[in-house]
Amino acid sequence: MSNDKPLRVSKAPFKPVSGGARSGPDGDQPTRPTAKPPRWAYWQRIKSASPWKLAALSLGIEPASIDADDAATFPAAATFGRFNLITEAIKRRFGADDRHGVSLAEFIAWADSISLQLPPELRAPAAAPDGRPNSCA
Repeated sequence: MSNDKPLRVSKAPFKPVSGGARSGPDGDQPTRPTAKPPRWAYWQRIKSASPWKLAALSLGIEPASIDADDAATFPAAATFGRFNLITEAIKRRFGADDRHGVSLAEFIAWADSISLQLPPELRAPAAAPDGRPNSCA
């Protein structure tokens, strides 16, 4: 059975999508989000974390405020590049992946050995409320 009617296409004018969370003040220039600072009260209780989270923390960025695979979620392209370099270096040094955590103490010692500057808050882990080690792989 054949339909002999011609296909009808709407002739609505094309209008690009504008506005939204990543738009600039004029609605047409995208802006990068402002990376949020880490929630140090939380992260200071963590004894280990996945490589990408440690890389974000080493840059003073809250891991929950970024998408590790999306450069647009970082405040600058250079920050995304540095994040990737640090993440890969952690994976190589510790043989870790995103499912297996790296000890925060070992990460700090390694960072010191390669002169990687870390936020002072990352160096001052607080004790967990129950005294048990925490992990956030």
